[in-house]
Amino acid sequence: MLQIRRVSKKFDGFEALGEIDLAVDRGEIAGIVGTSGCGKSTLLRIVGGLEAPSSGSVVLDGVAVAGPRPEVGLVFQEPRLMPWLSVRENVEFALARRPRAQRRPLADAALARVGLGAVADALPQALSGGMAQRAAIARALVARPQVLLLDEPFSALDAFTRFGLQDHLLDIWRADQPTMLFVTHDVEEALVLSDRVVVMRAKPGRIHAQYRIDLPRPRRRTEGRLQAWKERILEDLDLAVKGGGADPEFAI
Repeated sequence: MLQIRRVSKKFDGFEALGEIDLAVDRGEIAGIVGTSGCGKSTLLRIVGGLEAPSSGSVVLDGVAVAGPRPEVGLVFQEPRLMPWLSVRENVEFALARRPRAQRRPLADAALARVGLGAVADALPQALSGGMAQRAAIARALVARPQVLLLDEPFSALDAFTRFGLQDHLLDIWRADQPTMLFVTHDVEEALVLSDRVVVMRAKPGRIHAQYRIDLPRPRRRTEGRLQAWKERILEDLDLAVKGGGADPEFAI
């Protein structure tokens, strides 16, 4: 289990995050949505050990997270592939702790899972945006992490590529079922992917509401119940035409 315990963060006196309490079960997919400046990405960096909290702690399976850990994989908005390395070598980079003889077969298997086996020897500049992001996902998953953190991984892509990668990510998740915590501005994306949607508010960043999404997978984006959830969460974010807060019956 991933536990975020009363985590807060201040930058030069500015309170970016208030006290955040959140527990994510093993194998659960939790999506975090919120307005700009509510601290979503800061929270994810703290969970990943890239940023230290001002107070509170992050605990993974009973062990405090004090820095980056091999059990935690990260995928960012940009693929962040090293341009001088081949696609395969970029994936192998995540296996630095493994014996050299194991790296290539593991990297090739990870690339095959994301449909990039045919371009393993290519340089990143030869890839489309969607292919590059798939390579980044392969790099994050090659070590079979217990937890996968994703910070708006598809926001820079066109809609058709984004939809395809959302479905592809779920296909990969079904194989190992890592715990997934991802940040997105796209409420529909959160609803398509998540078991639970966490809504954050700003000044300071805090959890406003949580919703258990009781829809079977695969989820159709045009399905009426999904659209009803979307309207409810948009209202919660004060982005819908009709304002209003969360109905306590639906909030966890």
